[in-house]
Amino acid sequence: MAFRPVHSWEELYFYNAYLKDRIMNEPVKGNRFLNDVRNIAFQMASLSEVREAEEDIVYHIVRTLCETRRPPETRKYWKDEFRRTSKWEPDELERQLFGAALCTNTISFIRSSDTLRNNMLSNPTSPRNSCVFGEHIELAAKYGSEELLEYLLTDGASIASPDLKSELFKFAAKAGRIEIVRFLCNFRSEEWPWPFEGDIKAMRRYLRDILMGIWNPQVWDFIDNLLVSHGSHSALSDMLEHKLSTCARVNYLSMAVHLVRLGPDTEEPPSWFSGGVYTSAIGYAAMRGCLPLVELLLEKGANSEHTLATAVVYGRAKLLNVLLDRGIKTSDAMVGSRQSPEPAQLLPNFKFGPYLDVVRLLLDTGVDVNESIGKESPLAWAIAAEHTALFKFLLERGANLHSPGTAEECVRRAKQDDLESMLSLLEQHGVNVKDCSEQAA
Repeated sequence: MAFRPVHSWEELYFYNAYLKDRIMNEPVKGNRFLNDVRNIAFQMASLSEVREAEEDIVYHIVRTLCETRRPPETRKYWKDEFRRTSKWEPDELERQLFGAALCTNTISFIRSSDTLRNNMLSNPTSPRNSCVFGEHIELAAKYGSEELLEYLLTDGASIASPDLKSELFKFAAKAGRIEIVRFLCNFRSEEWPWPFEGDIKAMRRYLRDILMGIWNPQVWDFIDNLLVSHGSHSALSDMLEHKLSTCARVNYLSMAVHLVRLGPDTEEPPSWFSGGVYTSAIGYAAMRGCLPLVELLLEKGANSEHTLATAVVYGRAKLLNVLLDRGIKTSDAMVGSRQSPEPAQLLPNFKFGPYLDVVRLLLDTGVDVNESIGKESPLAWAIAAEHTALFKFLLERGANLHSPGTAEECVRRAKQDDLESMLSLLEQHGVNVKDCSEQAA
């Protein structure tokens, strides 16, 4: 289960928590990989200087190691390892231990691993300098303390690697570690200038690549100011639409709000390729039910015509209520592309529902309970979802079960999924299930 494709941060956090508990409680003769990760955690705990019970230290280490599964490529690596039945070779085990030491700031182990440390410092981007938890250089940047990073940067092998500081800086920025970003930027800046010093184009490519992967407002401002101070213009003007839409889609709320506040005061005119910076993002924000962001985008002039339908599709009752309170009319709701939108029929416009609270709001606002009949009837959706309460509520509000094609569609959906309870419910409300079934056929 923990290795299924992940579609949201909530799912990822859930799977990581599940995996952490599996690792902590896996039988000794159980899955080899889970036992290996637990043994690595015990080894790191034995070297820890933290004054806690060993079990607590191991628990925190396992949690940290599970958090490294965020990138898709790392999750795939874990999935492959989960199926492994043979032991790690000694050099492979050493690479895993070295990666765990970087995640946990176990400097004593890193000092003792001369070969792996020197390999990482002399060639930070080599595929050999990685483990199941990720690339060694990235782990150092994401989890390393200032003490650990200073040790790595001043070790003899690192002097021969001009890319080391810039690689650490890049990964620390993408991890949102503002204090480490400042530390690395200022560390021996006069002795070790940036590799792109004096080359504005190279500098812009490097910093823009970092900005594309940044979701922390403070780090964004720091990197963008660095761009400007080196003679370039702010990245906001040509990155705003992409970054804002991405933040809204994956629910980086603080970053999205920050970008909106930095952006233009009003929506830009739509083009053939874009409905506008803020309008492009509001659909994703509505999909996620991000109330503060939706309201901010509306204040900036985002087109609201698709937000009602999106709120209905994804069951965002609170958002729907806010939109209606703002005076947005259900009759203005649209679906389809922004180039050729069509009026939306809201009651059958469900993707994951239907949702009783959303339906109640729509009907209270004046939506006709019989606006859709037959295959698109909300009664049919209620039957398909085995939502007895919604079915009865719709009937109470005047839905016509005997409108053309509606009873037949209800029976068809109930038969299709063997929903005997729904067939019984239909019979209780005067539907001849057998006759309707034959007519539908």
